[in-house]
Amino acid sequence: MASILSNKQKKKANYTLKELKSLGCDLLSSRAHINNLPLLLSFISPECPPQYVVESLLSLQSFFTPLLSQFPSTSSHPTSTKRPRSDDDEDDSAKTAVADDPEVIFKAWLRSKFDEFVKLLLDVLVSEQSEDTLRDIVLGTLMEFVKLLNVGRFHSSIYHRLLHAIIHSAVDIEIFLDILTSKYFKYIDVRYFTYISMETFVKTLEASVVSGDKTVGEINEAEADLKESLQLSVRKIYQVLSRIPPPDKQAEKSQHEMWSGSDGSSSEKPTDKKKKKKEEDSSVSLLLQIWYSYGDDRVCFKAWDRICRRNNLKNQDTIRYELLHTNKLVHSVRIHITRGG
Repeated sequence: MASILSNKQKKKANYTLKELKSLGCDLLSSRAHINNLPLLLSFISPECPPQYVVESLLSLQSFFTPLLSQFPSTSSHPTSTKRPRSDDDEDDSAKTAVADDPEVIFKAWLRSKFDEFVKLLLDVLVSEQSEDTLRDIVLGTLMEFVKLLNVGRFHSSIYHRLLHAIIHSAVDIEIFLDILTSKYFKYIDVRYFTYISMETFVKTLEASVVSGDKTVGEINEAEADLKESLQLSVRKIYQVLSRIPPPDKQAEKSQHEMWSGSDGSSSEKPTDKKKKKKEEDSSVSLLLQIWYSYGDDRVCFKAWDRICRRNNLKNQDTIRYELLHTNKLVHSVRIHITRGG
């Protein structure tokens, strides 16, 4: 309890990177350290040093990922309203009991913190202060949530918010498109929902143009700025659409790769699995947190057993590690699995 109070009293600027790692480790080890969650969220900011943002991001991603399937659909938890009981309200007591269940309230609070985490990640992603390496990591984390939050189904809402932030960002859109093109536009569901989002953006722009139609004499400076902003948005939408590769006419429908099922999280029929190649190179994009715990240049990371179970690793599988670093300091590892025979 004393350590919790001392952490609360300590100013954010006074934390060292080692102490920040310790906060993340404690959060992952026990619910007793749940107060570390809001503190780690406070470091997800463009104003914080990139290494602090990455360290907090990795801890929070490791914390939230196993919980995603347990979250309620929205962050607002059920509340009970007291009123006179009628004969038709036999189920009210059960509903009230659920609403007052501490576990339900706790999960709703966690969902609100997850929503806050996503919003903070979007702010960092499109900030002009962020480095390109940090943007790559943040975008990868958001895409992991797009894949996992709906338990094997593409989470279009987070992806739409991601594209909306990119379209309206002051940062050069080509920076984001280079990442999307190299890593995600090869997946057919990512392409599909990109088209859907672009269509929504265009309809919104059309509505703005129609509502703002006036004669030349009535156009003022604010409306001229709005027109310029609309033109810039249209240009960015075109840039996004131009970077989406056309579908492969030679590929069968069953051969199209799906981002939402690229880690085996989506449900498949047995007949579909038999059609797959025996050797399948599936990229596991979950970033593994690095812990410098040996006092020298050696590093380690946590929860490897959980990763093995989740991805159903076999003895014959081959694992390739991709080290991600900033200023020659490795901050995370991305693993790629090649399935054995």
